[in-house]
Amino acid sequence: MNDLFGMDDPLSESADASLDLTPIIDVVFLLLIFFIMATTFSMPVLDVVLPRADSAEPVQEKNATLVLTIDPEGRVLHQNTELDRVTLAELLNSNQAMSVTLFVDERAPFEPFVMVMDQAKLARRTNVSITTQPAP
Repeated sequence: MNDLFGMDDPLSESADASLDLTPIIDVVFLLLIFFIMATTFSMPVLDVVLPRADSAEPVQEKNATLVLTIDPEGRVLHQNTELDRVTLAELLNSNQAMSVTLFVDERAPFEPFVMVMDQAKLARRTNVSITTQPAP
């Protein structure tokens, strides 16, 4: 039986109502691959608030550096690995060609900073820079 618009009644005959899910599955897999690759290549970021300094200067050097971070709890970190005095000394002695860049949170206790600077002096490191923010 025809309805008002000249079309067949969908209930009277079985209609072919299949849905092709292939494109949506392709898009889901592409998004999945994108997010996996994005999280693999992103460096972990530590929440460190740098202190301000009037004498802060931008560093032009782009050579290989050994990055050390002291977080608000006073932990000394290198690539998200916590270092104690012995492993810090080994790290500083084994990478003599690399300069040392130190990020110290402004809320960090002073003792870990002194320990890092002491170990750097014992390793005869003269290429240590302390990262700060420029004063406003």
